[in-house]
This record gives sequence, structure tokens and C-alpha cells, in this order.
Amino acid sequence: MSDPPEEGAAARKALVECPFVDEEASKRRQYVVANRDRTREMNRLWRADPERTKLITRQRAERNKERCAELQRNRRSDPEIYQSELEANAAARRLNRSLSRSGLPPKLLHATTAAEPRTNEREADAYFNDLSRPEHLRQSTVFAESLTEHMLKNGAACASSPTHTYHHGRALGYCRFQRRTSSTPAPSR
Repeated sequence: MSDPPEEGAAARKALVECPFVDEEASKRRQYVVANRDRTREMNRLWRADPERTKLITRQRAERNKERCAELQRNRRSDPEIYQSELEANAAARRLNRSLSRSGLPPKLLHATTAAEPRTNEREADAYFNDLSRPEHLRQSTVFAESLTEHMLKNGAACASSPTHTYHHGRALGYCRFQRRTSSTPAPSR
């Protein structure tokens, strides 16, 4: 994920020397460049508690109302950019209305951190590389085959008898027990 040295240095230089930012933003960027690992760790902690993050964000917006208003005015100062943003918002609203009228759910956007896909991939690998999974699948297959054989041998009348229901329920319970304790051998009958 790291940049090649020349590209990273050029990006850092561009961030530090950007003429359109005030001195405070410049200092912030210089700090991020100088303390990349600490910044990443702080961002990870920030994303770990979404409720706290929302609260802090709201409090910051309340404290900095004037600054936020100034930023909005600056953002809207270019009429072409502002018009394109308004058009994009209107298109999104039209899409949501169209989906709603069609009985479909709205388009959901799920912002993910870089760590989330990696976590999902690790969990998938753990599941699919689980050494007990083939044994569970084998036990389930053996159970399904024996149940099918039993049903074919005894016919449909067997399914309605109280004895069948009792034995079938016990067999299902045994199969579930076997899945949890895969090292236990199947009892002989």
C-alpha cells in the first residue's frame, strides 16, 4: 500500500506546498506526513466506535458553525461545480423515487474501511479451510442418504406414524450433535 519513494515524496510535497490552504491546514498535513503510523492508528480507533464518532462530529459542527458556513460558501462559489452537485443530488432522488414506485428497496451505499474487506476475506478463508467442514458435510450426506433409503423402504405411510416421527427426530438430533462433536464416532445399531 505504500507509494514508490518518488511518487510519495511528490505527493507529500504537493500537500505541504498547496497554496490554496490556510496555515492551519498546512500544519495538519505536515503532521500527517510526519506521523503516518500514529495517524493510521488514531483513524482506526476513531472508526471503532461509530456512536462516539457521530457525537464528536456533531459537537465539532456546533462549535464551528461559522467555519462550516464559510466552507459552504466557498464550495458554492463556483456556479458550475455547485450546479453539477445539485444535478447529481436530484438524479439520486429521482432514482430513489423510481425504485420506491417499483417496489424495490433504495440503493444502499455501504462505506467500508480498508480493513473490512480484509476481515471478511480472513473469515471466509477460516470457514472454507476449516478441517472439520468436510467431515460435517460427509455426515450430513450419509444422514440424508440413509433417511432417503429409509423412506423409500418403508413408504409414505411410515412418515405419518408416531414411531417414525420419534425416530426421525432422534436421528436429526444425533446429526446435529455429530456436527458439534465431529471427533465422536457414529454408534453402531
